[in-house]
Amino acid sequence: MNAKRNIGAERCSSEQTLFRYDTIGIPFIIVKCHYWAARNCFRDRAQHEQVITDWVDVSAIKRKNDRNEECGTVNAEFTPCVQKEIADQIFYDCCKLYVEPECHELCRYEANHEVAQSLLLETFRKKKCPVNNIPAILYCASQNRDNRLCCRQFGLISTKFGTTRRCLRMCDPYRFDIPILQEYDFVCLNNWDIIMYCHHGGLSLQKMTISYGEELSSFMLRWRGSLWKAVLKDLIAFYFVYYIILFFQWYYLDEKQKEYFTGWIIWCEIGSQYIPLSFLLGFFVAVVVARWWEQFNYISWPDKLMMMVATCLPGDHNLPIRQAIARWSSLQAAIAWSGISVRTLKRFPTERHLVDADLMTEEEYKMFTGVEARHGKWFVPIVWISNLFGTLYRQQRIDSVQLNMLMQQLYSFRDGFAMLFVYDWVKIPLVYTQVVAIATYGYFIICLIGRQPKIDEHSMRKEVSILFPVFTTFQILFYIGWLKVGQYLMNPFGEDDDDFELNYVLDRNTFIAHMLATDLANQLPTISRNGMRVLLPHTKASFKIQDVIPKNHLMDFKLTEDEMKLIQLDELMEGNENNRKKAKKSRLLSRSIGENRKYF
Repeated sequence: MNAKRNIGAERCSSEQTLFRYDTIGIPFIIVKCHYWAARNCFRDRAQHEQVITDWVDVSAIKRKNDRNEECGTVNAEFTPCVQKEIADQIFYDCCKLYVEPECHELCRYEANHEVAQSLLLETFRKKKCPVNNIPAILYCASQNRDNRLCCRQFGLISTKFGTTRRCLRMCDPYRFDIPILQEYDFVCLNNWDIIMYCHHGGLSLQKMTISYGEELSSFMLRWRGSLWKAVLKDLIAFYFVYYIILFFQWYYLDEKQKEYFTGWIIWCEIGSQYIPLSFLLGFFVAVVVARWWEQFNYISWPDKLMMMVATCLPGDHNLPIRQAIARWSSLQAAIAWSGISVRTLKRFPTERHLVDADLMTEEEYKMFTGVEARHGKWFVPIVWISNLFGTLYRQQRIDSVQLNMLMQQLYSFRDGFAMLFVYDWVKIPLVYTQVVAIATYGYFIICLIGRQPKIDEHSMRKEVSILFPVFTTFQILFYIGWLKVGQYLMNPFGEDDDDFELNYVLDRNTFIAHMLATDLANQLPTISRNGMRVLLPHTKASFKIQDVIPKNHLMDFKLTEDEMKLIQLDELMEGNENNRKKAKKSRLLSRSIGENRKYF
């Protein structure tokens, strides 16, 4: 396909081209631009007309909607996938961050050649847009995407018109990092409509509905830790009793007894509405979830402590000390978490298992077992680390400032274990837990009768009887599931599916502490003299995701020139004096009204 736009006439009108380059207002490139423009204008009218027939207007290409799977590809002539209004808004939001306000008029995907050229002239000539904003505009237009294939397809490279491969940089501004435009780059600006069209065609918004729907389907079918696993037993028990009652009233009750039983159904149905189940469950789960997350935040991580140790105790001669502190930090976690987590307790049921795991030496084992503590001795490894810091300070291997920083990190490390013991000790009051459980199960016991179909002839004429309790099933899923969430999260250190994996945390902390004490303790790369790249690269996968640039709510807030004028001191004093006079008059008026109240 050779789809190009009809710009031959403008190219070969040397007078018009010279005028356009001249009105941009860049004195130091006028001569060069005139040279390029004059050299590439066709003097032969026949050749000129032949060129015109080879171009088509990109703005005339039919736009396709976002659902077209081929949009933005060569098969669809790089038709944009994103509507122009949305694309222009994304473009403009980016420009407000990186482009000067005088150049914001260029921040739109204009594919019409005449309009694009007029826009360039208007922006550069009248609004005095600095030319050095062009790279930033191109970056915002491309959104970090490589659109060179589209630019080639629409003839951006043309030896006839003096547009060389250098112009392709504008179709992938990030890859080529255009710091500043050179004289010969301005010929490319006459193809501004092609560049904008290709950048617009390269935009693609992520199709959240399809991908989220696929993820939701697999997410809803999971069993481990799912709603179905939590409520299955209760649901089966409810159905079992429900249908026993249903068959009983069908086969063992006569017509008069069925009519009497219908009264019980109505009474239970009305009575179930008086149980504030949503309020009780909502408050209960809110308290439990907040408590559950707070306990997770109190899980201790040795990263800060070990980084501080590596900073204060560098060198190979301090390696045994760093290794000992790393091992004692893991020993501390294993001992403390064995007192609150079933999983960790099963892993280290006795102190001897700590020795077998090389977390404790034989000497340390004897010292630990020799400690008599009625209220627990989970804090002993912390004391060993504290004593080691004191010894290093007395040996003048660390100063007082370093000792203070190390002890602060050690205190923070210790507080996490202490708070977990406090949460394990102080539970949610049993009374409230019982109230919620009784209210939930009592509600569905009442529903066993209240949700039975009314099978007498009088009721059958007024309502549709469905033998399967559809809406009650939904209530069981919601309310029982809600209750199970609270019950599971009350003790996050058990063996339920959603409980905290403290064994993994212990393995991770042991590895990280050892790495910080050994491999990373003295590691320092050579300081590079190369500057940091401001714009980071993307992969092909990340190109497909359109990032939304944050927008401050005051970004578009503007004051008028009159509102921005400063108030002079004399005017301010005069205004204060007038306010005082008004206040004085108000007080006098109030006083006179109070004195003459009897006349009212």
